[in-house]
Amino acid sequence: MVGGIICCIGVTSSYFATEIHHLLFTLGLTLGIGMGLSGTPGMVIVSQYFEKHRGAANGISVSGNAIGGVIMPPLMEHLVEQYGFRGAMLVLGGLLLHVCLGASLFRPLPLIPPPPSRDSQERLIEEDEEKSEKHFSVVEMRSALPSSKFKEGVYVRRHHSVSLAGSLLELPVDTSSQVINAEERRQEASRDDSSLCSRWMTMMHDPMFLVLAGSVCLLSVGIPQVLIYLPPHMEDLGHSRGSASLVLSISAAWDLLGRLSAGFFTDREFLPRIYSFFAV
Repeated sequence: MVGGIICCIGVTSSYFATEIHHLLFTLGLTLGIGMGLSGTPGMVIVSQYFEKHRGAANGISVSGNAIGGVIMPPLMEHLVEQYGFRGAMLVLGGLLLHVCLGASLFRPLPLIPPPPSRDSQERLIEEDEEKSEKHFSVVEMRSALPSSKFKEGVYVRRHHSVSLAGSLLELPVDTSSQVINAEERRQEASRDDSSLCSRWMTMMHDPMFLVLAGSVCLLSVGIPQVLIYLPPHMEDLGHSRGSASLVLSISAAWDLLGRLSAGFFTDREFLPRIYSFFAV
């Protein structure tokens, strides 16, 4: 909501601009801060609302940019012709206040997350058993048993919740503590990651995260330049301003199709997410 207000202030204050550096401050700095405060949290919040159809939900949420790209070029051309640049900025600033309306529809998630579904529990159990069998074999546990006539009597009994390996005698403390428990591991990870600073440092030491962050940064720098210089280039080639705005609308329409289809395909695992990112 704060981002929407800052966006409105940045655009409407352009009404009073008399030089180009005024627009650099209003449309560049102020509007950019507002878009960052409104756009990124919106995508993150939508991702938290969905799990099964998260890709489609994100595709629909970011498709608003493409829809605006289809509508806004001819609309701005009409506004500039009717009201001039200053009047168009006032109208656009009023439209940006609708960001606050959309932000007011978000609702905070419950502090206590819902219990995991049965499929999630079974998946955690399977991962737990695989790690237990991989790292702590029955042979290792047998060697840790105390010497007695029951030393060879090692039995493995599988339950629905977790795989237990033991003998007729009680295991030593250091061996029994090695049995992995998915619930305890999840609680410990939650406690360790409770600090925002620790989560930030963990991400900054992850090479994969740094590569993805750098790629998205370069992508965000490169794509807008095409849309900025395309209309002047078409006018230099002899096309009218209306034709230039039409090309922007066509580009945004294909952008809309790509955003929606990418979420659809990744949710159904037709295409791995990392491959779709590389395709972009």
